[in-house]
Amino acid sequence: MKVRYLIPFLALLLAGCPPKVATLDRLPSRDLAVSASLELAGPAVDLCRDGEDLLVLEASGTRVLRLGFDLAIEDTVVLSERLEWPRGIAADRYYIYVHEDEILYRLLKDELELTAWLNNVRVAGLASYAPGEMLVSDEDRGMVWYKTLFGESRRFLDVSDIGRPGALTRLPEDEFAALGGTRELVRFNRAGIVTGRRELGGDFDLMCADPEGTLYLGRTGQPLVLVVSGEGDEVLHLPPTTDVAALCGDGRRLCVLESSDRISLYELP
Repeated sequence: MKVRYLIPFLALLLAGCPPKVATLDRLPSRDLAVSASLELAGPAVDLCRDGEDLLVLEASGTRVLRLGFDLAIEDTVVLSERLEWPRGIAADRYYIYVHEDEILYRLLKDELELTAWLNNVRVAGLASYAPGEMLVSDEDRGMVWYKTLFGESRRFLDVSDIGRPGALTRLPEDEFAALGGTRELVRFNRAGIVTGRRELGGDFDLMCADPEGTLYLGRTGQPLVLVVSGEGDEVLHLPPTTDVAALCGDGRRLCVLESSDRISLYELP
Protein backbone atom coordinates (compact mmCIF):
# COMPACT_ATOMS: atom_id res chain seq x y z
CA MET A 1 0.00 0.00 0.00
CA LYS A 2 1.36 3.44 -0.91
CA VAL A 3 2.33 5.75 1.95
CA ARG A 4 -0.20 8.43 1.09
CA TYR A 5 -2.98 5.84 1.50
CA LEU A 6 -1.44 4.09 4.49
CA ILE A 7 -1.68 7.00 6.94
CA PRO A 8 -5.44 7.65 6.48
CA PHE A 9 -6.04 3.90 6.60
CA LEU A 10 -4.25 3.57 9.94
CA ALA A 11 -6.09 6.57 11.36
CA LEU A 12 -9.42 5.03 10.39
CA LEU A 13 -8.41 1.68 11.87
CA LEU A 14 -7.34 3.19 15.19
CA ALA A 15 -10.51 5.28 15.41
CA GLY A 16 -12.56 2.11 15.30
CA CYS A 17 -10.62 0.42 18.11
CA PRO A 18 -12.17 0.61 21.60
CA PRO A 19 -10.03 2.38 24.18
CA LYS A 20 -7.85 0.17 26.34
CA VAL A 21 -9.16 -0.43 29.83
CA ALA A 22 -6.67 0.27 32.61
CA THR A 23 -6.15 -2.71 34.88
CA LEU A 24 -6.49 -2.08 38.59
CA ASP A 25 -2.75 -2.17 39.20
CA ARG A 26 -2.31 0.79 36.82
CA LEU A 27 -4.79 3.07 38.57
CA PRO A 28 -3.97 5.57 41.33
CA SER A 29 -4.35 3.88 44.71
CA ARG A 30 -4.12 4.48 48.42
CA ASP A 31 -4.35 2.42 51.60
CA LEU A 32 -7.17 2.85 54.09
CA ALA A 33 -7.00 2.08 57.79
CA VAL A 34 -9.94 1.12 60.00
CA SER A 35 -11.20 4.08 62.03
CA ALA A 36 -13.87 2.16 63.98
CA SER A 37 -15.36 -1.32 64.05
CA LEU A 38 -18.29 -3.20 65.53
CA GLU A 39 -18.30 -6.90 66.37
CA LEU A 40 -21.83 -8.17 65.77
CA ALA A 41 -23.56 -10.53 68.19
CA GLY A 42 -24.37 -12.81 65.26
CA PRO A 43 -23.56 -13.05 61.56
CA ALA A 44 -25.14 -10.67 59.03
CA VAL A 45 -25.68 -11.00 55.28
CA ASP A 46 -26.03 -7.42 53.99
CA LEU A 47 -26.18 -3.74 54.88
CA CYS A 48 -27.48 -0.59 53.22
CA ARG A 49 -27.70 3.15 53.81
CA ASP A 50 -31.03 4.55 55.03
CA GLY A 51 -30.69 8.31 55.10
CA GLU A 52 -28.16 9.10 57.83
CA ASP A 53 -28.30 5.55 59.20
CA LEU A 54 -27.25 2.01 58.32
CA LEU A 55 -29.52 -1.03 58.18
CA VAL A 56 -27.99 -4.46 58.75
CA LEU A 57 -29.85 -7.69 57.92
CA GLU A 58 -28.92 -10.51 60.26
CA ALA A 59 -28.32 -14.02 58.95
CA SER A 60 -30.89 -15.34 61.43
CA GLY A 61 -33.60 -13.84 59.21
CA THR A 62 -35.36 -12.43 62.28
CA ARG A 63 -33.90 -8.95 62.84
CA VAL A 64 -32.65 -5.80 61.18
CA LEU A 65 -30.24 -3.58 63.12
CA ARG A 66 -30.31 0.20 62.73
CA LEU A 67 -26.93 1.82 63.29
CA GLY A 68 -25.58 5.32 63.07
CA PHE A 69 -22.59 5.92 60.82
CA ASP A 70 -20.56 5.94 64.02
CA LEU A 71 -21.60 2.25 64.33
CA ALA A 72 -23.65 2.87 67.47
CA ILE A 73 -26.74 0.61 67.56
CA GLU A 74 -29.84 2.81 67.59
CA ASP A 75 -32.66 0.31 67.18
CA THR A 76 -33.52 -3.31 66.46
CA VAL A 77 -36.34 -4.16 64.05
CA VAL A 78 -37.84 -7.58 64.72
CA LEU A 79 -39.31 -9.02 61.51
CA SER A 80 -42.88 -10.28 61.74
CA GLU A 81 -41.87 -13.46 59.89
CA ARG A 82 -38.56 -15.29 59.82
CA LEU A 83 -36.72 -15.29 56.49
CA GLU A 84 -35.47 -18.80 55.81
CA TRP A 85 -32.59 -17.74 53.56
CA PRO A 86 -31.99 -13.97 53.98
CA ARG A 87 -29.90 -12.46 51.18
CA GLY A 88 -30.18 -8.67 50.97
CA ILE A 89 -31.68 -5.41 52.17
CA ALA A 90 -32.58 -1.96 50.76
CA ALA A 91 -34.59 1.03 51.95
CA ASP A 92 -36.35 4.18 50.83
CA ARG A 93 -38.18 6.96 52.67
CA TYR A 94 -41.12 4.82 53.79
CA TYR A 95 -40.18 1.17 53.33
CA ILE A 96 -37.55 -1.43 54.16
CA TYR A 97 -37.05 -4.22 51.61
CA VAL A 98 -35.52 -7.61 52.38
CA HIS A 99 -35.22 -10.65 50.18
CA GLU A 100 -34.37 -14.30 50.35
CA ASP A 101 -33.76 -16.81 47.53
CA GLU A 102 -36.91 -16.22 45.47
CA ILE A 103 -39.08 -13.71 47.37
CA LEU A 104 -38.76 -9.94 47.83
CA TYR A 105 -40.55 -8.56 50.91
CA ARG A 106 -41.55 -5.02 51.81
CA LEU A 107 -42.44 -3.55 55.20
CA LEU A 108 -43.64 -0.08 56.13
CA LYS A 109 -41.32 1.55 58.64
CA ASP A 110 -44.30 2.64 60.73
CA GLU A 111 -45.97 -0.79 60.82
CA LEU A 112 -43.11 -3.32 60.36
CA GLU A 113 -45.44 -5.98 58.96
CA LEU A 114 -43.49 -8.11 56.47
CA THR A 115 -45.36 -8.61 53.16
CA ALA A 116 -44.30 -10.73 50.18
CA TRP A 117 -44.03 -8.21 47.33
CA LEU A 118 -42.40 -10.05 44.41
CA ASN A 119 -42.31 -13.83 44.01
CA ASN A 120 -40.29 -16.21 41.84
CA VAL A 121 -37.39 -13.83 41.32
CA ARG A 122 -33.74 -14.34 42.20
CA VAL A 123 -32.78 -10.83 43.29
CA ALA A 124 -29.28 -9.75 42.22
CA GLY A 125 -29.71 -6.02 42.92
CA LEU A 126 -32.13 -3.39 44.21
CA ALA A 127 -32.39 0.36 43.63
CA SER A 128 -35.08 2.79 44.76
CA TYR A 129 -37.01 4.23 41.82
CA ALA A 130 -39.36 6.28 44.01
CA PRO A 131 -40.75 5.81 47.52
CA GLY A 132 -42.52 2.45 47.45
CA GLU A 133 -41.18 1.60 43.97
CA MET A 134 -38.07 -0.39 43.15
CA LEU A 135 -35.88 -1.56 40.30
CA VAL A 136 -34.99 -5.24 40.73
CA SER A 137 -32.26 -7.18 38.93
CA ASP A 138 -33.51 -10.70 38.18
CA GLU A 139 -30.60 -13.13 38.01
CA ASP A 140 -32.64 -16.01 36.56
CA ARG A 141 -34.34 -14.08 33.73
CA GLY A 142 -31.47 -11.70 33.02
CA MET A 143 -33.52 -8.51 33.18
CA VAL A 144 -34.38 -5.56 35.42
CA TRP A 145 -37.97 -5.23 36.66
CA TYR A 146 -39.76 -2.04 37.63
CA LYS A 147 -41.95 -2.77 40.64
CA THR A 148 -44.70 -0.17 41.12
CA LEU A 149 -46.18 1.15 44.36
CA PHE A 150 -49.30 -1.01 43.96
CA GLY A 151 -47.45 -4.20 43.08
CA GLU A 152 -47.42 -4.24 39.28
CA SER A 153 -44.24 -5.62 37.68
CA ARG A 154 -42.99 -4.24 34.37
CA ARG A 155 -39.93 -5.08 32.31
CA PHE A 156 -37.54 -2.12 32.57
CA LEU A 157 -34.29 -3.39 30.98
CA ASP A 158 -33.61 -6.66 29.20
CA VAL A 159 -30.68 -8.51 27.65
CA SER A 160 -30.56 -6.04 24.75
CA ASP A 161 -29.79 -3.28 27.27
CA ILE A 162 -27.58 -5.08 29.77
CA GLY A 163 -26.18 -8.58 29.95
CA ARG A 164 -26.51 -10.46 33.25
CA PRO A 165 -27.66 -7.49 35.41
CA GLY A 166 -26.34 -7.59 38.96
CA ALA A 167 -25.87 -4.94 41.62
CA LEU A 168 -27.96 -1.76 41.18
CA THR A 169 -27.73 1.68 42.73
CA ARG A 170 -29.44 5.03 42.39
CA LEU A 171 -27.49 8.12 41.32
CA PRO A 172 -28.35 11.84 41.56
CA GLU A 173 -30.57 13.49 38.95
CA ASP A 174 -32.75 10.41 38.44
CA GLU A 175 -30.03 8.20 37.01
CA PHE A 176 -29.03 4.68 37.95
CA ALA A 177 -26.05 2.37 37.59
CA ALA A 178 -25.90 -1.40 37.22
CA LEU A 179 -23.24 -4.04 36.93
CA GLY A 180 -23.57 -6.13 33.79
CA GLY A 181 -21.87 -9.40 34.61
CA THR A 182 -18.74 -8.58 36.60
CA ARG A 183 -16.87 -6.31 34.16
CA GLU A 184 -19.36 -3.85 32.70
CA LEU A 185 -20.77 -0.71 34.31
CA VAL A 186 -24.00 0.54 32.72
CA ARG A 187 -25.72 3.88 33.40
CA PHE A 188 -29.38 4.52 32.55
CA ASN A 189 -32.19 6.95 33.30
CA ARG A 190 -35.75 6.77 34.64
CA ALA A 191 -37.09 6.09 31.15
CA GLY A 192 -35.01 2.92 30.90
CA ILE A 193 -32.67 4.45 28.31
CA VAL A 194 -29.01 3.47 28.59
CA THR A 195 -26.92 6.66 28.77
CA GLY A 196 -23.46 5.13 29.07
CA ARG A 197 -21.51 1.95 29.47
CA ARG A 198 -17.89 1.09 30.10
CA GLU A 199 -15.69 -1.89 30.73
CA LEU A 200 -14.09 -2.24 34.13
CA GLY A 201 -10.48 -3.22 34.73
CA GLY A 202 -11.43 -6.00 37.15
CA ASP A 203 -14.24 -8.25 38.35
CA PHE A 204 -16.86 -6.82 40.71
CA ASP A 205 -20.15 -8.00 42.22
CA LEU A 206 -20.77 -5.34 44.90
CA MET A 207 -21.67 -1.70 44.31
CA CYS A 208 -23.03 1.33 46.14
CA ALA A 209 -23.15 5.08 45.57
CA ASP A 210 -22.84 8.05 47.90
CA PRO A 211 -25.20 11.06 47.76
CA GLU A 212 -22.89 12.84 45.28
CA GLY A 213 -22.99 9.93 42.82
CA THR A 214 -19.51 8.54 43.45
CA LEU A 215 -19.57 4.78 42.92
CA TYR A 216 -17.80 2.23 45.12
CA LEU A 217 -17.33 -1.22 43.60
CA GLY A 218 -16.11 -4.28 45.46
CA ARG A 219 -15.57 -7.98 45.00
CA THR A 220 -16.81 -10.47 47.61
CA GLY A 221 -13.89 -11.68 49.68
CA GLN A 222 -11.37 -9.19 48.26
CA PRO A 223 -9.73 -6.35 50.27
CA LEU A 224 -10.09 -3.56 47.73
CA VAL A 225 -12.66 -1.05 46.48
CA LEU A 226 -12.72 0.68 43.10
CA VAL A 227 -13.89 4.30 43.31
CA VAL A 228 -15.51 5.66 40.12
CA SER A 229 -16.18 9.39 40.03
CA GLY A 230 -16.06 12.39 37.73
CA GLU A 231 -12.46 12.91 38.83
CA GLY A 232 -11.39 9.48 37.54
CA ASP A 233 -10.94 6.00 38.97
CA GLU A 234 -9.01 5.15 42.11
CA VAL A 235 -8.36 1.92 44.00
CA LEU A 236 -8.70 1.84 47.79
CA HIS A 237 -6.76 -0.95 49.47
CA LEU A 238 -8.25 -2.24 52.70
CA PRO A 239 -6.18 -4.21 55.25
CA PRO A 240 -5.04 -7.48 53.60
CA THR A 241 -7.13 -9.70 55.88
CA THR A 242 -10.38 -7.88 55.02
CA ASP A 243 -13.02 -10.27 53.68
CA VAL A 244 -15.58 -7.92 52.09
CA ALA A 245 -19.20 -9.14 52.13
CA ALA A 246 -21.10 -5.85 51.58
CA LEU A 247 -20.40 -2.13 51.52
CA CYS A 248 -22.04 1.30 51.58
CA GLY A 249 -20.87 4.89 51.95
CA ASP A 250 -22.12 8.38 52.73
CA GLY A 251 -19.41 10.36 50.93
CA ARG A 252 -17.20 10.81 53.99
CA ARG A 253 -17.04 7.25 55.25
CA LEU A 254 -17.12 3.76 53.84
CA CYS A 255 -18.79 0.99 55.85
CA VAL A 256 -17.78 -2.58 55.09
CA LEU A 257 -19.43 -5.76 56.33
CA GLU A 258 -16.51 -8.14 56.83
CA SER A 259 -16.63 -11.91 57.14
CA SER A 260 -20.34 -11.55 58.03
CA ASP A 261 -19.77 -10.75 61.72
CA ARG A 262 -17.96 -7.41 61.83
CA ILE A 263 -18.59 -3.95 60.40
CA SER A 264 -15.59 -1.72 59.80
CA LEU A 265 -15.64 2.01 59.18
CA TYR A 266 -13.11 3.77 56.94
CA GLU A 267 -12.69 7.53 56.69
CA LEU A 268 -12.49 8.51 53.03
CA PRO A 269 -9.75 10.89 51.87
